[in-house]
Amino acid sequence: MNRGVIYCAIGKKYLDEAVYSAKSLKKYNSSLLITLFTNSKINECVFDNIIFLNSDFHPWKVKVWCILNSPYSETLYIDTDTEILGNLDGVFSDLKKHDILIACVRDWVNGKLISFEKSDSFENKKRLNTGVIFYRNNNRVVNFIQSWFNNIGNQFGKVTLGTDCDQSIFNSLYSSEDENLKFKIIKNIEYNCRLVFIPHLSKTEKQNIKIIHQHYLNFPLYARLFLNRTIYFRYMKELIRNKILNIKVK
Repeated sequence: MNRGVIYCAIGKKYLDEAVYSAKSLKKYNSSLLITLFTNSKINECVFDNIIFLNSDFHPWKVKVWCILNSPYSETLYIDTDTEILGNLDGVFSDLKKHDILIACVRDWVNGKLISFEKSDSFENKKRLNTGVIFYRNNNRVVNFIQSWFNNIGNQFGKVTLGTDCDQSIFNSLYSSEDENLKFKIIKNIEYNCRLVFIPHLSKTEKQNIKIIHQHYLNFPLYARLFLNRTIYFRYMKELIRNKILNIKVK
């Protein structure tokens, strides 16, 4: 049985993010294999396997094709705009009893988190985020992913955000009551953590963060502040105090 991580990077912007994320992954998970699917030239050696893409499909559909064609028996698909802060062996071990491990989306009302009173309120348990997915390569999962792929529009002009994007299609197919496919909901504050969560987490919860999911993580600090003032200005003091996002990646 082999275990690995896959990235799908269409264009230089996402390739640069993938390189940054993969380097942070290797810092804590040196034995994990990494496959990059990309349409861009690359000179980095952080990836164990590179598969070059040539497709007219919309990037959302290409993403699901990559997930469908993972070379591993146990896979983590992860979006490129991520940073890994810890070892992932523990969550991978949950695939012994489950087919797919995935976190909920953050729970918003009018652009704000519903409540900061407890971390459970960060989760909308009716919707899942497809930016971080652990899964097994078996017939049940392959059939589900194939259906996911088939239901996404083929061309750029046929895909509509919020209607037939990859995440909305996934959620329309998902059923926690499906006995043939064993899902497990993992904590988004640990494995799909947004920066807006962090000031509202306990000390222990902050220490347990394994994956940060946010744009511009691969940029220098001054660029992060410029590109996303709302997030990085508001939470930088908290991030520095808790030694989060301080990985020095060359």
